[in-house]
Amino acid sequence: MKKRRLLVVALVLGITGGLLGWGYDVFIEGGNFRIVRENVLYRSGTLSHHEWKEVRRENPPFKSVLNLRGESKEEWYSRERALSEQDNISYASIRLSANREPDMATMEQIVEVMRSAPKPLLVHCMQGADRTGLASALYVYAIEGKPAEVADNELSIYYGHFPWLISRSGAMDRAFAKYVVAHPQQTTSRQ
Repeated sequence: MKKRRLLVVALVLGITGGLLGWGYDVFIEGGNFRIVRENVLYRSGTLSHHEWKEVRRENPPFKSVLNLRGESKEEWYSRERALSEQDNISYASIRLSANREPDMATMEQIVEVMRSAPKPLLVHCMQGADRTGLASALYVYAIEGKPAEVADNELSIYYGHFPWLISRSGAMDRAFAKYVVAHPQQTTSRQ
């Protein structure tokens, strides 16, 4: 019985480790680039110089960027700002933490930037999973007018969002739920 439990634990750990390794390749190494709405909204992690050029070559060139990591003195930020200026791309930065719920004013600011930014718009954070997932969910809910249950799919393990166990990124799910409560969609009943 003890050997069977050890075997099950080893199997679960092996599968989990394999999934995490696969996830690393897909989400981190690949930039986690995804299309939310073609020609309108794209999401990703912070792109390298090569990924930036590749994404712009293989998709409609984005006309604006919303960086959810905030302004920084790090190399990625100066590179991204320089590439944006070089390509005449509108650029906005809003600092969010993946582990703390943003206040309502910050979420409303994100929605307003996404609504008014020239399209296509690229939204990104570090890995494109948590903060970018929240922004994408806000877009689908507040701008496209889709139900919260549909918009909530943007905060998914499919994009690398993993709010369980010791992760504190569940703050993004809680923030989205609060936004939905504060901004109920108008429904019309059919008679």
